[in-house]
Amino acid sequence: MTATRASAPILKEGASLRSFRRAFRVALVAVLLICAALFVLWTWHWPLVNDAAMIHYVVFLMDHGMAPYRDVPEMNLPGTFLIDWLVMHTYGGGSLACRLFDLTVLLGMGAGLVALARPYDWLAGLFAGVLMMVLHGRDGLIDTAQRDLTIAALLVLGYGFLFRARRRQEAWAAGLFGFSMAAAGTMKPTTLPLMVLLLALLVVALRQQGKPVGRVLAAGVAGMLLPIAAVGVFLVREQAVRAFVHSLQILEPYFAGIARRPLSFLLVHSVSPVMPLVILWILLGAGFTAASWRGWNRPWSVERWERVALVLGALAALGAYVVEGKGYPDERYGFLVLLLLIISLDLAAALRGRGLRLGLAVLGLGFGAFFLVPQSLAKVKQYDWRNREPVSSMEAELRELGGSRLSGHVQCIDTNGGCGPALYGLKLVPATSLSWDFLVFGPADNPEVREMRARFLPQWRANPPWVILVTSRLFPNRLKDFGKLALWPDFGNFLAVHYRLCVQKRPARSGKWGPGPHVNPPTYRIYLLDGWDQSAPCAGASAAGS
Repeated sequence: MTATRASAPILKEGASLRSFRRAFRVALVAVLLICAALFVLWTWHWPLVNDAAMIHYVVFLMDHGMAPYRDVPEMNLPGTFLIDWLVMHTYGGGSLACRLFDLTVLLGMGAGLVALARPYDWLAGLFAGVLMMVLHGRDGLIDTAQRDLTIAALLVLGYGFLFRARRRQEAWAAGLFGFSMAAAGTMKPTTLPLMVLLLALLVVALRQQGKPVGRVLAAGVAGMLLPIAAVGVFLVREQAVRAFVHSLQILEPYFAGIARRPLSFLLVHSVSPVMPLVILWILLGAGFTAASWRGWNRPWSVERWERVALVLGALAALGAYVVEGKGYPDERYGFLVLLLLIISLDLAAALRGRGLRLGLAVLGLGFGAFFLVPQSLAKVKQYDWRNREPVSSMEAELRELGGSRLSGHVQCIDTNGGCGPALYGLKLVPATSLSWDFLVFGPADNPEVREMRARFLPQWRANPPWVILVTSRLFPNRLKDFGKLALWPDFGNFLAVHYRLCVQKRPARSGKWGPGPHVNPPTYRIYLLDGWDQSAPCAGASAAGS
């Protein structure tokens, strides 16, 4: 009788904990799903801008007879253009199509995260997926449909197929693992060493269990070779093999060496959006002991093997982020998505515990779902997607000067100031294939810069563009007020001798397309070839000065 009475508070406490956990999980799921729906609603009308527009423009040029590397100097790897070509020829080439693709990638990533977490707790996958979605959104319009987001999604899907191949010894899953990882590697090669390492780990694990590995290994290798073969076919078809190799030798090292950040910045910035969550996770201690994972103490258990694979992937992605060295928010996506999955799995496991572990789990999951996700959504809501300056201003000026008849006779001297997206919006082919101003405006003793100058200035002299649009800033050092023109005196002389200044304009509206304060759009100049269309409207010339 006494024992029965003594056990009653314990039973009551257990029932109360179960009720609390159920209510807390329901609240988490409800908030996460509502915030995901709001994210879609509030970003539905985001325009096509920045890098996504520039990649679209290169694909547009491909459809007009030009080829990356052969005609268009490019640092991006071929997979970037192959995937974007598929996007433009399935979804379409406009802003809504780009937005749909971005959301599709996020949905695929989220589904992959839920699948990875399902053997442990599917809520962890939902938590990580929605958090990753809104973190991508808070990076702004400028990071819509970034290749790093596609790479991160392919990384997640690759892990999903890898874990299925490990658990069920299914060859087709190993093949899709290899395909997903190699497809990501055709956009950035940083996933390729990890791909080989994970396949080797899979083979070792299956052999330790006495399972046959021949079919799984063959399927994995075959899956890896398919995207690489597709890249080879693309380069051969475009007659760009030699030009691509030359780009790897010349342009890639040049681009890799500019705008680099110190290691301290990179390490802090890699987790800056989720720093409180990372601190709570470290306090939980789950990142080091994984005590709540089933079978951790059994050698090479499936659970332990999967955790080791995830940790290796996160470390490899962090290493790739540091090697790139520029610290752009999208470049950390591969690291963030794997880190968030590990954290979410540990927090979800701790939610089933008691005492301090339960308290830290509630604090971590609650902070993520009830504060970090809504806070990120609030930032998303503040972005001024209706303001397309300076792109819309440039489009209006170019329409006034002739619109479609400028195709083949207009030249941008710009990188990310809006000129490329403006030409894409008007479907204008440039006079030459120079897409990035930092390739020609740089140190005169740099061999890459000298090579690009020797390539393009003779083309302009032989067939001068009717219209040249120059933006005031230089990527990546933000040199302003057209100071970049002084870096290449021969080009400045070419403009002075053969062109007249028609327009100099700074769009009046500042824009907020990403984190931080409003950014004033760059000033731009439009130069017209002497003797060409003397009736062209040049109302801005008087305000421009010389």
